[in-house]
Amino acid sequence: MTGDIELGQRQRPPTGPNPAGYAQWASWIASDPDSEPFVFRKFDELGALNLLYLQSDMIYLEAQLKELDLEEVQQPDIDSINAARQWEVLLKQCASSASADSKVSTRAKKKMELILRLRAKMKEYHEALLLQSKVAQLQPPSGRILRAVKQMFNQEGYTVLDGQSRDYLDADDLVSLKSPAIDHLSDYLRKARAIKDKPGYAQDGGPRIKRFEEQKITQWVGAITILVAIVFLVGPILALYFAQSPPARLALIAVFTAGFAASVWLITNARRAEIFFGTATYAAVLVVFVSNGDLTGAR
Repeated sequence: MTGDIELGQRQRPPTGPNPAGYAQWASWIASDPDSEPFVFRKFDELGALNLLYLQSDMIYLEAQLKELDLEEVQQPDIDSINAARQWEVLLKQCASSASADSKVSTRAKKKMELILRLRAKMKEYHEALLLQSKVAQLQPPSGRILRAVKQMFNQEGYTVLDGQSRDYLDADDLVSLKSPAIDHLSDYLRKARAIKDKPGYAQDGGPRIKRFEEQKITQWVGAITILVAIVFLVGPILALYFAQSPPARLALIAVFTAGFAASVWLITNARRAEIFFGTATYAAVLVVFVSNGDLTGAR
C-alpha cells in the first residue's frame, strides 16, 4: 500500500472535467490506493428479511412434498407406490401422455415440478446463507476511516449524494471492505504521520484530506517489532548472566516479563488469551534460563 486516508488535506493532479453525484463519489472512493474508503451498508435487517422469506418458501415446499409423498403411498395402485420408490418410474410417469392413468401422470408431473423448484430454491437459499455468513464477518470501519470518509462526503456543507442516500454513512450497519492492520502502534504511527505531513490542496474538486504512506507505516512497525524482539531475547540473557543475587534475577524476570506483555499488546492485535499464553511461556523460559547454572554462570 502506498497511501492512506486521514483527516487533513491532499493534492491530486488535475484529471479534466469533474464528474458529479454518483460518478464523483465513486471516483473519490476509488482514488485511495488502499481502498479504505470502500465503506458501505450491509443492510442487516433486509438480509434477515430476505432469509426469512426464503426460509418460509422452503418450508412451504417441504410441506407440499411431504403431502404428495403421503398421497402416493396411500394410493391403491402399484404405479404410485413404485413412483415413490424408484426415480426411473417417476420419470416415465412424467413423460407419459394422457391415458387411463392420467391421475398418476398428473401427480408425477406435479411432484417433478416441486422437485425442480426445490433444486433452484435450495441453491438460492444456501447461497444466501453463505453470503450472509460472509457479510456478517465483515468488520465495521474504524473511527479514523469513518471520519475521513464522512469528511470526503461532506464538502463545504454539501453532501456528494442527495436524497435518501445522503445519510447512509450515519447508519449502524456500515462495513469496511478493506481494513488496515489494527494495533496500537500502527494507529499511533498513522496519526503521527498524518499530523507531520504538509497539507496540500485539491486542484480537481476532490476532497481535501491528508494522506500518509501506509508502506512506510508497515516498514516502521516491522523495524520496531524486530528491535523489540531483539531486546526481549538478547536483553534477558545478558542481564541475567551478569546478575548474581537471586533478588536481582527475580526483579529482572518480572521487569522483562511485564515489558514483553506490554510489547505484545502494543505491536500486535493478539487477544487477551494469546497475550497471557505468550507471556507465561516467555516467563517460563526465563525461569529455566536462571535455573540452569551452566548457562548463567551461577555458583
